[in-house]
Amino acid sequence: MRVSVGLAGAGRSAAELYAPSLASAPAIRFAGVWSRSPEAARSLAARYSVPSFGGFAEMLDHCDAVAFAVPPAAQPSLAATAAGRHVALLLSRPIAGDLAGAEELAEAVADDVVSQVALT
Repeated sequence: MRVSVGLAGAGRSAAELYAPSLASAPAIRFAGVWSRSPEAARSLAARYSVPSFGGFAEMLDHCDAVAFAVPPAAQPSLAATAAGRHVALLLSRPIAGDLAGAEELAEAVADDVVSQVALT
């Protein structure tokens, strides 16, 4: 069984670390890329022949998990949205830009959402 994983973010760490890892892992189906920068998402997605998504919620419709390569301040609200749809999370560290964001994120995943923090 392969897990479908979407990538949130299209910056340097997404391009140099996350996308190559997702594309080469045999147990993963790289579901596509979403970014607040649509052109960056399209460019990164094209390198791996996966879809780029115009909206984060749209990407969630196509994946079992999301790997986050976004700024710390953006991660809590995006991850909370994914957690609310029971999508598993691979979070970047730091998990938030401040304590309030970290608490928001912890509350969102406290119930029954699988979550991990990537230490690169």
